[in-house]
Amino acid sequence: MEESLTHNHWSPGFATRRNPSGDPYVYSFAGESGLACGPLKAFFQANGKAPCTQDDEIQEFCGPIQAPIQKILGDFKDKRPRNTRHRNDVEPKLITTNENPFVYPETARQLLLSICTDGSNYQEPNAWLHDRQTPESDTEKGFVPILRKNDLQLTPLKLHSALVKPRVGHSNEPNADRRLLHIEDLNPYFILVLAMTAPHDHVIPLRNAIWRHLAWKTALRVIISSGGFASYTLELNLPYLALRRYRSPPSWTSTSNRPRRRFHNLKSFNLFGLHTSKDDICGAIERHSSITITGSSNQQYTCYGFFDKRDPQEIEEKLEEDDDDETEETEEEDDDGENDEETGEEEDIEDLIASIGHAQEEYVLANGDLNDARSYFLQILYCRSKQVCLEWQYLIRKIERGIENWKDDHPFGFSTDPEKAISWYTEAIRFLEVMGACLSNTTEVWIRFDSPTGSIGCFSGLQKGDQERIRHIRGTFGDMIDLNNELTQIRLQLRNFCEGAAQMLHLHLTYENKRVSITNQILTRDALNLNRRTFDLNAVASDLNHNTNEVAQKNHGLSLITFMMSQLYVPIALAIAFFGSEREILPFARTPRNFFGAVLVMFILANAVVAVIFVAGRSTRVRNTLKRLNRVLLHTKNTGKDPFGEFNHTLTFSQRIKLHHDAL
Repeated sequence: MEESLTHNHWSPGFATRRNPSGDPYVYSFAGESGLACGPLKAFFQANGKAPCTQDDEIQEFCGPIQAPIQKILGDFKDKRPRNTRHRNDVEPKLITTNENPFVYPETARQLLLSICTDGSNYQEPNAWLHDRQTPESDTEKGFVPILRKNDLQLTPLKLHSALVKPRVGHSNEPNADRRLLHIEDLNPYFILVLAMTAPHDHVIPLRNAIWRHLAWKTALRVIISSGGFASYTLELNLPYLALRRYRSPPSWTSTSNRPRRRFHNLKSFNLFGLHTSKDDICGAIERHSSITITGSSNQQYTCYGFFDKRDPQEIEEKLEEDDDDETEETEEEDDDGENDEETGEEEDIEDLIASIGHAQEEYVLANGDLNDARSYFLQILYCRSKQVCLEWQYLIRKIERGIENWKDDHPFGFSTDPEKAISWYTEAIRFLEVMGACLSNTTEVWIRFDSPTGSIGCFSGLQKGDQERIRHIRGTFGDMIDLNNELTQIRLQLRNFCEGAAQMLHLHLTYENKRVSITNQILTRDALNLNRRTFDLNAVASDLNHNTNEVAQKNHGLSLITFMMSQLYVPIALAIAFFGSEREILPFARTPRNFFGAVLVMFILANAVVAVIFVAGRSTRVRNTLKRLNRVLLHTKNTGKDPFGEFNHTLTFSQRIKLHHDAL
């Protein structure tokens, strides 16, 4: 399908009713190529075989069901009769049940059922389908809309059963001129159903809508085909951040079977004050609304809406509705439903795509008079932009107050824990950058849409109510532009505050460094003084040691002289003592010869005693014996026992000492 952006006019040809082919795009894949491809690959390759990032991301998201699909295709190919295979030189004919199992409703439903068997956790009734007839012309009066009877909550299997029915010319059902499809928590099974049932002119718009919903992208534009069968596409993709409290981390931020949404934990901002429990998790969760309207005329179109479902762990912040009012509304709906079954008219069912609440201006009935695609798109843009604006107002105001409270608690950027303060600054600036990027993208797409050459020109010439909606939409996006400017100011103020805090911290660190440097200088000076005094004391000690050494040397010299003199005089003195004794005590002749002989003998004995003492002092055995004797005597002194009484008296003294020492 060739596409071009139309900025300033709406094709008059769309005022004429034209029934496009309702056959699914997968029907066009015949023979071996279709059998080997399968519905998902056919859906991904609608614009050719060129590589595409969108296709890769959607295929990655649908990974859990790729293997079962290929297994089913392989089993079906093996069971197919050989005579039904196409030859290369024969033009492919219309697909039969023997060529592609995903073509005919009953066969496809059985195969879809087998694929979904392993995914029972994802067979939740998250789809809402609303089909009804529209008037033959915009000016038709008194038209009574008739709807197809669909369940209010559809699983992928039930949705497939409803979508495979012919939209026009069904024998038992009214025409589905206007089709509304609302899906929450888009999963691979719903994508498979859409791929199996999407008409040819819906494939590319639907695939773009799915990719933008998965990738959290922004878009607001009108696309009109430039060749072939004329059709249009109205796209609205609004990402935003919703501030919520959770009892536990959101369960669907980490699963691969739902659109991945990041959760920004804002516990440190203390956004809810005393209302926050210590176990609650406060943060901003990514949310996205993706709406795509595609059709061939003003009254014949399909609206696909993909939305994020509220997490079960989320704590509701808004006030609940009055139960009495809900009871009355339920009773009225029941009464109206009974009458509708008799008259064939549509029940008063809330339009889940074009309304977001029960307020009078936000509550839209599915059987309302919004038959024109552009009017319906404006209603969606009005309510969804208002919802997103309220979410941004709530988040930005809470963040602003959280930042102001932090500034009040840390007026000069000082903190008892600098690492914690730096972590808070980094987290705040990073989150403000994420907010600014998302909100800026939203305001930029609106500015392009509302420019003189933008797609807003396609909505000229509508009724007064539609022009009033455009005026309100402009006001809502004007508020978001103001919020974006306010957010920019908050980011700028926080950056200035961080820069001021950084300067104060730098000054504080500089002051501390100087103080520490001065302290180090004082300590260094004191250490030098102590070293100098130690050096002086060492010099004095060295002098004292030198003097002591000299005295010791002199004493040693005197001792040596004294010893030598004693070695000389002691024998003579002993000899004189012997010769001076009375003759009756020592009877020997007192002659000079004997005197000199006695002196010589005494000299020899004195030197022998000195030699024995010297040798004994250097003997290890003698020293050990003396130590043992000392220990034995000490033990005897402490115990009062005879150290030798218990040993044999025939032993020598040294043997007694050794035995007693070993006993101890």
